Amino acid sequence: MDGQVASAVVERRIEMSELIEATRDGEIVTITLNNPVKRNALTMQAWAQLTYILEEISADDTVRCIVIRGAGDKAFAAGADISEFSKVRANAEQAAEYGKATALALDTLANCLHPTIALIQGACTGGGLEIAAACDIRIANESSKFGVPINRLGFPFAYPELEPVMKVVGRANVLDLLLSGRIIGADEALRMGLVTQLVADKAVVKAAYDLAGRMVAAASAASASSSIDVTLVCPPYAALIRAVLPVTLSCTSTSEPSISSSSTSSRLRSGTSSFSRSRNIGTLWWNEVCSLTYRDC
Repeated sequence: MDGQVASAVVERRIEMSELIEATRDGEIVTITLNNPVKRNALTMQAWAQLTYILEEISADDTVRCIVIRGAGDKAFAAGADISEFSKVRANAEQAAEYGKATALALDTLANCLHPTIALIQGACTGGGLEIAAACDIRIANESSKFGVPINRLGFPFAYPELEPVMKVVGRANVLDLLLSGRIIGADEALRMGLVTQLVADKAVVKAAYDLAGRMVAAASAASASSSIDVTLVCPPYAALIRAVLPVTLSCTSTSEPSISSSSTSSRLRSGTSSFSRSRNIGTLWWNEVCSLTYRDC
């Protein structure tokens, strides 16, 4: 995607398949899981298309925030489209390929370089819950429902699909949801930590886009400063500061390496880009920052 062209367009369609749609309004991209007849259930093709779209958007430096939602107000996504399982998940080999497609989409979402907001209305179950859990922030309405009732189908739940939910709510809560197969309400999801913010049904869309707008404003303010020199004690903090400011970094001590935008290695640039200018500092992955070493410079 051409960043200059993209930034010049106020609103346009970025990519569309039958079941996944992405549109852009300024620096905010909305990805819609678009299968309302089946409560936005995801086909294998939809998982692959979601991966492709996320890769394209993640590579666009002019984007500041991504909102993921379901079409309509009845469901975020009710999981996988099981009607196609007899064709695409009928044996062990097909199941493995299906698992790779879902795992790749979830991994691409979890490692997206821009902050992601799940705008949840209605049912958020199975694969829909996996997608929501892989987002940075989850804003749900009071009517939303959550669960992983896969035990009713007799299918296994692969760990790559389980991982994002586990990271958000922990082992005990995941076991509760998996083994019981129960569907929980929004209040319990909030107490569990599955939901970041709970909003009245009619206010949830506004709440999600208001937050996205604040992220854009914060990123724009940070980017306005372009000539700041910072003396650092440890290079990992270079990644942290470069996340919000396009700065030139240099260490005054001869025992410390010099870091600048022109001299940083590809790995350091890759590491710092994961906290790209668009990311809210409160959502930074500290483990990734601290894993950077002097040898990366």
